[in-house]
Amino acid sequence: MGNAQEGGEIDPFGFTDSDSTRYLLYKNDGNSIGEPDAIWLQPVAHDGITLTGPRVELLHNDRPDEAGVTEAPDLIRRDGRYILFYSAGSYAGAGYHSGYATSARWKARTSNQRTR
Repeated sequence: MGNAQEGGEIDPFGFTDSDSTRYLLYKNDGNSIGEPDAIWLQPVAHDGITLTGPRVELLHNDRPDEAGVTEAPDLIRRDGRYILFYSAGSYAGAGYHSGYATSARWKARTSNQRTR
């Protein structure tokens, strides 16, 4: 973390999986420097701060309706599936919206269903 070439990291969110493994979700703020952004998942120790493994990209701003911005991740697990909620688009305009992506597993980048 702390990668200035990616615009830094913002919008942290803690998630504890059903096996008690803790994760940090966050967004690299690439859009603030004219670069792509992504939402990441990274395992952390039980203190919720110490990184314990590599990060995994969950999604990035690759849809036209996202206008170059994905942010504010929130992750839940329901009925054996993970649901990632996020905001997208410019908060300064009418195109700002919430979206979600679902997957059976997030431990590695997988194809996922995304909906606005």
